[in-house]
Amino acid sequence: MEVMPHLVIAARDATSVCLAAFIDRRWNCSSINSAPHLTPDLVKGTREQAFVYALASAAVAHNIARACSDGSLASCGCGQIPHEPPHGDFKWGGCAHNVRHGLKFARNFADAPWRQKSVRKKVEASVNRH
Repeated sequence: MEVMPHLVIAARDATSVCLAAFIDRRWNCSSINSAPHLTPDLVKGTREQAFVYALASAAVAHNIARACSDGSLASCGCGQIPHEPPHGDFKWGGCAHNVRHGLKFARNFADAPWRQKSVRKKVEASVNRH
């Protein structure tokens, strides 16, 4: 699967940002290193779980968007260049990150475990999007 290297990079990015953000705190994000065998602080609906989930989703979206723009993924291409003119002497050029595709991929990837028919699972998926 062509996205796997980018998902690995996203996981590393999320881990390093989390560890740096909480380096001097009681919860220092070290439990993220036990993945895929997560500790209770990351599986029981805690604020720590919410933070790690959001950080990981953002890292996936960012890395996929960047991979689209650098041609690493055949399934997507450049993103849209903004319609409004830039400030100063700056000129839009090159290939913009495909943020739309990155966000869509991250949403689908993160919600995959909750894509079941039960009402509870649908509610959990909806909560995870916010």
